[in-house]
Amino acid sequence: MSMRKRLLRAGSAFCLLLLLLGVAARGAKTADTPQTEKEKNVCRVRMTYPVYDDACDVTDLKDIEQAVNEISVEKIGVAVELVPVNMHEAEKDYLLRLSKGEALDLMLVRGHDVTTYINKGMLHPMNTYLKRNASYLYFQDGALDGAYGKQTQQGRLYGIANIPRMPVHGYGLWVSSAVLAEVGVKYEEGHVYSLDELTRIFGRLKRKYPDSYPLGQITARRTSSGAGIYVDLGDALGADMLTGVVKNESDVVENPFASEEYYEFLSYMESWYENEYIYPDSVTYDSVIAPLLEENMILSYPGVGNPGMFDLMMGEATDFVCLQTAPARETDAGEADFWTIPSTSRYPAEAMKFLDLCYSDIRIVYLLNYGIVGRHYEIADKEDSWARPVMGEGRVGNGFYNPFAGIGNCRMLCGMGMRRDREKEKTYVERALDKGNRYEGFVYETAAVSGEMDEVRKVVATYVPVLESGSVDLDENYQDFLTALEEAGIDRIIADKQRQLDEWLERHGE
Repeated sequence: MSMRKRLLRAGSAFCLLLLLLGVAARGAKTADTPQTEKEKNVCRVRMTYPVYDDACDVTDLKDIEQAVNEISVEKIGVAVELVPVNMHEAEKDYLLRLSKGEALDLMLVRGHDVTTYINKGMLHPMNTYLKRNASYLYFQDGALDGAYGKQTQQGRLYGIANIPRMPVHGYGLWVSSAVLAEVGVKYEEGHVYSLDELTRIFGRLKRKYPDSYPLGQITARRTSSGAGIYVDLGDALGADMLTGVVKNESDVVENPFASEEYYEFLSYMESWYENEYIYPDSVTYDSVIAPLLEENMILSYPGVGNPGMFDLMMGEATDFVCLQTAPARETDAGEADFWTIPSTSRYPAEAMKFLDLCYSDIRIVYLLNYGIVGRHYEIADKEDSWARPVMGEGRVGNGFYNPFAGIGNCRMLCGMGMRRDREKEKTYVERALDKGNRYEGFVYETAAVSGEMDEVRKVVATYVPVLESGSVDLDENYQDFLTALEEAGIDRIIADKQRQLDEWLERHGE
């Protein structure tokens, strides 16, 4: 069993919560408090990460920093400066900052985007720093062989993955169980709903709630396809789908956008839009989804289908259930978020020291994810391990809680906003981990086609949001999309990935 599986399956050390409460409370200073005497002469690393619009109240960042630094300065002689960026603009923001030479020491990147930064020479290899400066992470079995790190085939480590609350995920549509009951739909846990089944459900919802839209399919600013929520387009092998997919372990890399499955998916989106099942402002909506759900403007929302995930996003317990649209499976390298050390870092060794704390010190994990106890959240039930936000004005309460940050070892965190159904989680995980993956360990390196990758990504960002919203004529635009992909070089990318996969399979005796 890989280290990642062992690490993610392990239970959390909640017995340390009492210690957390005391330290976090001590760290609650005002935003105007100057650096302590201890901090004046210590290294200060800059940590940047995406946040979802206004879900994180940045006015409290200095307070969080002070609370974190009381711990980190004492333990490792390193302070941190938190630098959040807007999730929708994160990649552009990062590239702009790094191209200007801005000093950033830790940067949170999506798994399939890591190679983009590697190819542009914007990341430090982490192997040496991990060995010398990460006493916790380094001594975890598998730390250097890619068990939970983002590596190249040359063995250089470029990222350490966040550890999510659950090691697996599936996809589905979150919808109120009460709403389903009102239209005579019986929820079936574990059942994977087809596009036809969803169509029938949407029809019932629209007839019952004519002023609402059954599906909150938001595609604004999308830079990759969301089709995988609804249909199986194949395995991208830990990379972005635009690099090609392999279906049913065939060893053949194919263009997913040219597949029958993708065209069928787009046909359903067009039909759903025409029947007013899809929220019409999908392409332009630029805010959090909660208000649309609260006002019954939309009735369902697509996302990760893990038990309790919707409650986590909303910050409170709900009656929402997930109509599963894809089987749950182990999270792969393309879906994880990775901490990287940018090449502009002034303090890479110190950055690694601080990163080590994000996985080993439960107090740091709580502060960076949930904020200061008593101000931002409170422990509702220590024995049952769940917390709730301290509510102020609006959905985000008093503030710091950001369900999409997921910094460090989130297995240490108790649930936010709901009691954990441990039996349901256990069943969900066991079902997903039962499936093997014969391509585990393969890493696609895009250096030879980095120019084509940039161009294809531009094409995807232009066409996918409108096509997958269903708001444009499919026959008039789909072929233009495929032609633009070919002109941008997608065939060269797929051929390059096929070559690397063939070589990898040959080395591994396949």
